[in-house]
Amino acid sequence: MTAPSRMRNAPSANGAVDFARTSIQLSGGALSPDMEALNARFVSGELSLNDYIAAVRDHANTLPSGAPVQEYFTSLEELEAARLADDSKGAS
Repeated sequence: MTAPSRMRNAPSANGAVDFARTSIQLSGGALSPDMEALNARFVSGELSLNDYIAAVRDHANTLPSGAPVQEYFTSLEELEAARLADDSKGAS
């Protein structure tokens, strides 16, 4: 990436990173120091968008698997069935 294009893309890259960071924080999470370092390299222009995405994926693949943070439902019926299942757990 050339210096002028880095400077031109820095505000949008910084805005995207700030938006993602805020979204994660509002969900109760936090970015790791490793992710913050990747973000800084992307915003400074050291990493192109493609390199940044590849680095984020590589980093994600090093993390231990765990329970999903949030469940997603594909239909209203699925959501209602899950809600009924939770309600029946509390009734026992």
